[in-house]
Amino acid sequence: GGEGVIGSHQARLVKSAQQSTTQATTPTYSLNQYVSDPSQIFEAGNWRAFNAYISNPVNNDFGMTLMAQSAYMDRLQTEQSIASDKSKAYSGYEAVEKDGQVITPGSTIKDIQSQTEDLGNKIIAGATNAPEVITAVVTKLVTKTIKQGIGNSRSNTQRSTGNTYSNYQLDAQKQSENYGPGASFQPNY
Repeated sequence: GGEGVIGSHQARLVKSAQQSTTQATTPTYSLNQYVSDPSQIFEAGNWRAFNAYISNPVNNDFGMTLMAQSAYMDRLQTEQSIASDKSKAYSGYEAVEKDGQVITPGSTIKDIQSQTEDLGNKIIAGATNAPEVITAVVTKLVTKTIKQGIGNSRSNTQRSTGNTYSNYQLDAQKQSENYGPGASFQPNY
């Protein structure tokens, strides 16, 4: 049974549930339809502007803040999920991408790296005479040296850059202490 012209209470509940889930739309600012200045919300002499202010989250500061935080958290969760999926799929290695397209998956890079590192062992295992064993051992040592050398070179460069930056900071601090804050803006010549 219905409840008259308005419709049944049950139908209104279903409609309200649909509008907040499967038929949800993003609210739009509508307070300006009722009042030109939100600080004058009761100026028209009725409750329409106040109702619009309270019922529509986009019309008030608190609701708008909550909606923005919710959208941010949804986006963050999506990005984290994508990163986690890529990490699992690519075995922790970063894929090579160009224009948003994956050119070389991280799992392929992992396989190439592990095969390269194992090359010396394979040569040693397949060696049938002394020169082949020596070649395999040298290959393995060169590969290890190159790998360690690149890592050491990178750390040395970072250390050198950090030291240079620290020296500049100390010089600037000494100038400021000796000659005042304006010393930073005077030319060194």
